[in-house]
Order: sequence, then C-alpha cells, then structure tokens
Amino acid sequence: MNARCGYDLFDLKLPDYRIPLSVVFATNSVSATFLNALVLYTIWRTPSLHKPSYILIANLALTDFISGAIVQPLAVVENITILMNLKEVFCSVWLALKVLGYWMGAKSLLTIAIIGVDRLLAIRLKNMYRSVVTFKRTALVLLIGWIATGIITIPVLVLVSLPLHILIFLASSYQALMVTTVIACYSIAFYSLKKLSSSVSPNSAPTNETPPTENQAFNIEKYRGTFNTMLLVVVCVMLFYIPYIVSSMYSGISLKDSHDSGQHELSVERFKMIYLTELIIEINSIANPLLYLWRMKDLSSQCSC
Repeated sequence: MNARCGYDLFDLKLPDYRIPLSVVFATNSVSATFLNALVLYTIWRTPSLHKPSYILIANLALTDFISGAIVQPLAVVENITILMNLKEVFCSVWLALKVLGYWMGAKSLLTIAIIGVDRLLAIRLKNMYRSVVTFKRTALVLLIGWIATGIITIPVLVLVSLPLHILIFLASSYQALMVTTVIACYSIAFYSLKKLSSSVSPNSAPTNETPPTENQAFNIEKYRGTFNTMLLVVVCVMLFYIPYIVSSMYSGISLKDSHDSGQHELSVERFKMIYLTELIIEINSIANPLLYLWRMKDLSSQCSC
C-alpha cells in the first residue's frame, strides 16, 4: 500500500494551507450530508416522484451524500495525518479517499451524461418516451453505471501502480468523454425542440374534425420546463468540475515533462491548484440539492410538508 503513497504528498505539510481547507471541508461535509439526505428521503417517501427524471436526481444526490458523509471527512483526516506525521495511517486514508473520490466523481459525470441522453430520448420519442424510458429501466442503467465506474476506478487506483501523470490523463480523458456526450445530447435535443416548436403553431391546433398529430399531442411546454431544469443541473455540475478538469490536464502535462526529465515531485503550486479544485467539486454537493429545491416544485413542496 505504501507504493500507492509515493507521490510526495506526505512531505507537503503546508499547515497554513491545509488547516483552512480542512475547516471548509468539514463545514461543507455537514451541509452536504443533511441537504442530500433530505432530497433522498423526500424522493423515497413520495410515490409521485418515483419516475425516471427524479431517480436521476436521486442518483446525483446519492453521490453527493456519500461525498459529504465519507469523502470530505476523509479529506480532513488525511490532512490531520499529514500534520501529525502519521505516515502509515496517511497511506490508508489517502488510498480510501482517492478511490471513493474518483468513484463518486466518475459516477456524477456519468449521471449527467445519462441525463443528457434522457432529455434527447424524451424529445425524439415524444409520447412513446414513458413506455420506453421506465423507472425500472432507468434504475437498471444507473445500477450498471455504479458497477462499471467501480470496476474501472478501484483496480486502477488499488491494483495497478501507474505514474500520477498517466492517472491524470486517464481521468481527464474520461471527463472529456462525458462532457462531449453531454454537449452533443443537449445540442441535438435543443435543435429538435426548436424545430418541433416551430412546427406546432397556434394555427395548426387540432379541431374536432382533425385529431391531433403526434407533435401536437406532445406537451412541448412541459418538456421545455423539464429540459431547462435538467440543463441547469448539468451546467451546475459542469461549472464545478471544469476547474478540476483544466487543472488536471495542465498538471498531467507538467508531470509528464517532469517524469521524462527524471523529476517525480509534485510541486507546491500544482498541489495547491489540484487540492483547491477538488474542494470546488465538493462544494458542488451543496449547490446541487439547493438547485433541486429551488427549481423542482414537486420536490420542494414535499420537503416542506
């Protein structure tokens, strides 16, 4: 296990940097755990919310809950072990933190990609959407996603000893794939929605003599509202992840150059940049449930009961 701690992080004490960030992690942890537990409990106890769009939200809330309840406290413990010079304990905590952190991050990005696919299917399938995209099928896809991201994340971090710059490049490639999927799905869905809206004008409304066409029967305004809400959720997640993606790519390139020249140390500047962007990602675990409660009236009304 010590081999997995060979990135010189333990030697970067930096108490003036680690202590304030640990305080933020601890505070954020309590808020994230409570808010996401509230969202999960509300969706679970409300039968009317047991539908695909809300199980996707529940899945994001679950990753954020695990982040708040486990990942962020581990980040605090990691800093404590470094400041108290507990190297053996640090190795175990560091490994657990990285495995869970990367796993939750991978699952969150996969979920927003699935949300993008879901919105695209809704506009393409129209009235057939509810019969094709069911609660059980959505739950099965998400379960497979949990297993797949775990199978990818755990062996890479635990069983395979890869240089840090290669790990960063692998993570960045995965992140880029998820981002590309989201952009592609929402772009196509937006274009389809715009085209559909223009094809359904007030003059083309059905009469008693003319039954509604598939486009006319499809509730465009309801879809647009759900589309905008889900888009806000995706944009919110992306805004908190982009700084980490950019810093990871930069650090990966810098570390590769250092590795090629025989230097393996992680510089203080790179460490601070990566650690800060990781904190920004964790703050997203508070922003997400607040966004759900603001935009999703069905959810917020049940929370207030």
